[in-house]
Amino acid sequence: HSPSIAERLRPVDDLLVARVGVGPGDRVLDVGTGSGSVAVAAARRGADVTGVDHIDTWFPDAHRLAADAGVTVAFDVGDAEELSYPDAAFDVVVSNFALIFAPRHDVVAREVARVCRPGGTVAFTAWADDGGRDVAAAILTRELGQHTGPGDTPRAWGRPDHAIVMFAAHGVDLMLERQVLRWHFSSEDELNDLLFTASGADIKARQALEGAGRWDEV
Repeated sequence: HSPSIAERLRPVDDLLVARVGVGPGDRVLDVGTGSGSVAVAAARRGADVTGVDHIDTWFPDAHRLAADAGVTVAFDVGDAEELSYPDAAFDVVVSNFALIFAPRHDVVAREVARVCRPGGTVAFTAWADDGGRDVAAAILTRELGQHTGPGDTPRAWGRPDHAIVMFAAHGVDLMLERQVLRWHFSSEDELNDLLFTASGADIKARQALEGAGRWDEV
């Protein structure tokens, strides 16, 4: 059994919710909820939780996870760059390796800050950018014709200066903490199978390239 991305991220789900200090009665929004593991972790602490994602592919898994945990979570389809919630609707907004995939960083930072109440908490995870080159992402970007600036890639969130500036513009003071998460794969094929069947951004890229008849080549 090759663990899914959700299973591989589960230790981070728990760490994120614990570090934020989610507690009973907190209104929590989980942006890019996927299969709902962060949302359910927050709900188990007594919070009033909503999970939002741009696709509902994993919502059946999310509902099962919530039911198994004996908690209730609302799951909505929505765009992180245009959240359908009122200003200051949540005490805590969290996102586990998800908001980083929104194309316009300033816009998603603004939306996340908007729906979080003054004095509330925004907490998210990003892959650290240590200066290495993500070859797969570069190829997909080129083939899809996405000519974005360096500030518009998910990797940019892994640079502390970028993350701080994006949120400072919307009144959020970020505190940064570095952790190590190790994933083990038996082969490159196992890694690719995981990404292109379990990662929303990669699935969309694959669908677009399949539609253009270029996926096998890529």
